[in-house]
Amino acid sequence: MINKEPNWQRLCTDTVLDNWDCDGSIAVSRDLWWTAKLFYGQVLTEESCWLTPFVSPGNASIHFSWAYGYRKMDLEITETLWYLSEKDDGCWVHSDALLSQEALAEIQEFYRKCLLDKRRQFIGH
Repeated sequence: MINKEPNWQRLCTDTVLDNWDCDGSIAVSRDLWWTAKLFYGQVLTEESCWLTPFVSPGNASIHFSWAYGYRKMDLEITETLWYLSEKDDGCWVHSDALLSQEALAEIQEFYRKCLLDKRRQFIGH
């Protein structure tokens, strides 16, 4: 299965007004979508393009979700702070508020762990 980049323009257009989900959600700003798109470009390098995140809007926020085997990571981006949750060995660990560079470092570590799992699977250990 080939993953493709999210349709940023549609996501931005569909969430520009309050109540975009007919459930009372606050609009997601164009600036926040721009930030998410730039971050997506930082996350996906040649080494990590095999595991792309699912990107979805939230209540004045944007969510990135990754899953590889039992490993899962969720990132919520807001206008000011970013929050990470990681499931590793069956337990969810939630971070305190992070800056974008701290979140990027955590995601790179998640990719490293997933790549080690992938290599172990390939060599049969």
